[in-house]
Amino acid sequence: MKKWTKRDATSKTTASPAAVNNELRASQSSITTLDRDQLPADVVDQARLETYALHRVYVVDKWGTGEQTSAADAAVLPRAWKAATYQTYSGGWLPGVSGTTITLTGFKGGHLFLEWTGNAYVFGAMADGASQTHPGTPRHMRLRILVSGVVLAERRGPAYHESFRIFGTGVFPSGDLSVQLQWRLVEPGSDDPIETNNVGNNNVVQGHLYSQKYFAIGRFR
Repeated sequence: MKKWTKRDATSKTTASPAAVNNELRASQSSITTLDRDQLPADVVDQARLETYALHRVYVVDKWGTGEQTSAADAAVLPRAWKAATYQTYSGGWLPGVSGTTITLTGFKGGHLFLEWTGNAYVFGAMADGASQTHPGTPRHMRLRILVSGVVLAERRGPAYHESFRIFGTGVFPSGDLSVQLQWRLVEPGSDDPIETNNVGNNNVVQGHLYSQKYFAIGRFR
């Protein structure tokens, strides 16, 4: 079926953007439905958007304090981060922010994209053994994202003092999604140099995370 639009005649000029948009909207309306500009002002409100939206974005510019607190040690040198030390971390996966599980509410089922970014520090000197009879132990800040207990993404992570970005995608059923962002340092070895002088605050930092934030997009069916 033909659709006709009306616009003022022009002389030796190109068509205006409004004229092109009018024709496009007329064609769209005949095929699908009214677009946003053609709907009454009160039709598209916050409640309707949440109910009928085809995608939803979750953004946190600073997750908690932004710093790793699950193995924080206050007994470090004054110029050091309250970071993971041998006294507070002995291995295993820990949350980026202590005791924090992220909940993505209102997920309606479909495709999820999730990204975790920040900065990581690993004390590279710990790669050297205390004696020359053992090889060095590479140090890395391993990172992973879990959604509803399933690994969405995992990477070896930084080895020195670097920014990081880890992301993954997957398809999940409807309902609130539980997300965990976790880190894990290479476990202490038998030949690691460890500070044993307990006079004052001088525990040696192993690794740290800071400036953490996350971003997620749900694209619904």
